[in-house]
Amino acid sequence: MNKRQTRGNSDIAAFTVIGAILLFSGIICIFEKRTVSALIMISLGIVSLGIVVLSVKREKRFKSIAPDTYTTTVKDVPPAETRLDETDTVLLYAEGIYERCKKLNLTEYLTRDYNPPFTKRDSLASPDREKQKSALNEILRDVLDFLKLPANVYLNVSYDDSQQDGKSTAGSFETKGFFKAVTVKIRPRYSPENILAILCHECTHLFMQYWSLNWNDKDMNEQRTDTVANMIGFNVIMRKGYGPLDYYTGNRHVTTTIGYISAEQCAVIGTYLRDVRQKLSRERASKEQEAMFQKTFGKDCENLLDTAKRLYTMLCDIDVRSIQATGSDKLQALQEALIQWESTDVKGEIQRHEEALSKPNSSAALKKQKAELEQLCEKLLMWQREFTG
Repeated sequence: MNKRQTRGNSDIAAFTVIGAILLFSGIICIFEKRTVSALIMISLGIVSLGIVVLSVKREKRFKSIAPDTYTTTVKDVPPAETRLDETDTVLLYAEGIYERCKKLNLTEYLTRDYNPPFTKRDSLASPDREKQKSALNEILRDVLDFLKLPANVYLNVSYDDSQQDGKSTAGSFETKGFFKAVTVKIRPRYSPENILAILCHECTHLFMQYWSLNWNDKDMNEQRTDTVANMIGFNVIMRKGYGPLDYYTGNRHVTTTIGYISAEQCAVIGTYLRDVRQKLSRERASKEQEAMFQKTFGKDCENLLDTAKRLYTMLCDIDVRSIQATGSDKLQALQEALIQWESTDVKGEIQRHEEALSKPNSSAALKKQKAELEQLCEKLLMWQREFTG
């Protein structure tokens, strides 16, 4: 997992306090004529304050970045504008995303559901904005950890106290080089589920950028972003957060939704995702069973090969031409055994099996090889009985 770091005013304040304490301690050491200690304290204090200065400059630089470099938004729009022409389109997106995740070996992301920290989720409903921002920042770090993404992402939270409906920005994701930011705009009518859905949508942009899953067409990319978000663990959150919002502005009743697809379409994706997970579970079980069979048959083949080598070594030490047999039946059996022994390239067969076992093999190939080694061992045991009486 990536190491998560929490950035903000609290960090800057902490370094400022540490730097001040170190400088003050250095001054005291000077008065006490402890030159070495004074130099160490003052140097560390300057380093701490330098970190503060660099952090402040970096924040200012980041805030000055042009937001149109790479900006995508979640829209708060009437339900009629959020639905695609056909629900089948969402399924086509989901199927395409599944295939790309298989190709990129990202199917692990399709098998998990994200659950935000319970206490932090409740804090999103707090009237205390600072508490709300702090909780949202911790949830952002948790989401990045869940998606196994770098933590170089800043969170900007803004508030819109108006009840304005129609098209408006509910969130955005911006990036320029190393700097990345997720912006969430909170309105009074937004529930914790709405806020979480906005945050997950924007973090999905980061996930898609990280794995090069973006599409050139902006509107298509936004719809697919919502689809990807549903596929990589946020389906429950999106279904709840993208449901209709009912409120009154004056005497007018307004119903809006957040997002580029509807809650119903999120449910359709959830059904498809359930089938995908069942398929992946069967494939995983099949692979585990194959691995178990490979291990079992491989071990059996190794034991049989060791037995064949031991028997072959014993037979090579016997002077088969000096063996005497009494009785016509025993003499005939001995002669037949001698003919088979001399006409069979036992050493070559052993070498062939050694080479085969040194390479990766399927369970079916190992099963076949086990049967061949059993036959070889039976022949060697038969020759041993004939040659040793």
